[in-house]
Formats: sequence, C-alpha cells, structure tokens
Amino acid sequence: MNTNKNIVNLTLILIIASISCLILSLIRINLTGSIRYTFYIWNLFLAWIPYIISFFLYRYYFNHSYKKKKIFLIFGTFFLLIFYPNASYILSDLIHVIRLPIYTYNNSSIITNNSLLWFDILLNIYFAFFGHLIGLFSLLFLHQVLKKMFNIYFSWSLIIFIILLSGYGIYLGRFIRLNSWDIIINPLYTLKMIFSNFFHINAILFSLLFSFFIFITYLIISQSK
Repeated sequence: MNTNKNIVNLTLILIIASISCLILSLIRINLTGSIRYTFYIWNLFLAWIPYIISFFLYRYYFNHSYKKKKIFLIFGTFFLLIFYPNASYILSDLIHVIRLPIYTYNNSSIITNNSLLWFDILLNIYFAFFGHLIGLFSLLFLHQVLKKMFNIYFSWSLIIFIILLSGYGIYLGRFIRLNSWDIIINPLYTLKMIFSNFFHINAILFSLLFSFFIFITYLIISQSK
C-alpha cells in the first residue's frame, strides 16, 4: 500500500466488489419482485464515505506543507470518525435475515423459501464483508498518515480510539437509530442520546464485542500490507 498505483488498483477492486453487490441486489429484485434489501445499497454507499476521506487524506499528505497537512488531517479525521461506523454497521444487518419472514411475489417453483433464505444470507455477507473491508482500508490509509506525521504510539492510540467509538456508534445506529449526520443536523439531541446510553451494560458489551472484531480484522489488514 506504499504506491499510488497500488492504491488505485485497490480502489478499482473495491469498486468492482461493490458493483457485484449491486448486481446481486438487482437479481433478487428481478427474481422475487421485492425491494426488501435495497437498503443494503445505501449502507454500502455510506461505507465508501470514510474510504474517500482517508484516500484524499493520504494523497493530500504528499503534496502540501506540514501546516496545511495538519489542519486538513484534523478535519478529515473528525469526519472519518463520524462516518466510519457505517462501514461495519452492515454486519448488524444480518438481524433482518433472521427476523423477517421469507416471501416472494414470484410463483416460480425454482425460488423456494429455503433457496431464497440462503440467497439472502449470502447477499448480506457480500454487502457486510465488502463494506467492512472498505472501512478497514480507510483506517489503514489514515493510520499511515498518522505514523508519518506523528509517531507509532500516537497513531495506534488514535486508531484504537476510533475503533472503540465505532463499536459504540454501531450500537447507537442499531438500537437508538441514530445516523452519522445527526451529530451535524441535530447535535444537542444526538449528544444527549450518546451520553445517556454510554454506561448501559448492554451498550458496553455490544460495543466492545464489535470493537474487538474490528480491531482483530484491522490487525490482519495492517500486518499484511
């Protein structure tokens, strides 16, 4: 991940992976006549926002003075922190496959309840895996910039901090139904909900479990670059 060519190639691969998710979603619509899981597409789009932010942070780092880099890094990291939970949030969408009943508007004998269930599971895995992967690479770009601008200890501390907050962000999105942009359009209510739920045992356990998963998978990505 040390050259512009590698970053461009990685981005193209992730775009192709995202297009494959879109194609699978369109296939489900065509086979079933239902738009049930089209919200996956929106969630995957949101997962791209932190990637785009960190991508430009990484590119910006090599073309500007230290002072300009620092200002841009502060703002970029702030917005990445807000939107990053969306990348791994799709993993929690599996709850819809578990809870929602299977139905189809298509009377074809090929599309059985069992086959549709497995298709939905795989559809969720596609979106969740690639969304999470996009998020991990956004962290990796940011991490590399932080290590070059500061030091290894500060960079790891900030990355772990982002991961911990992201676990809590996923909890807020899944159970409190907050969105990333709520902090901008309705900051007082959002801050109230953030702090009022922060010490609930369910929030702590859920957040730590998700954060640990993000951290372990990030370690794999960061050590294999």
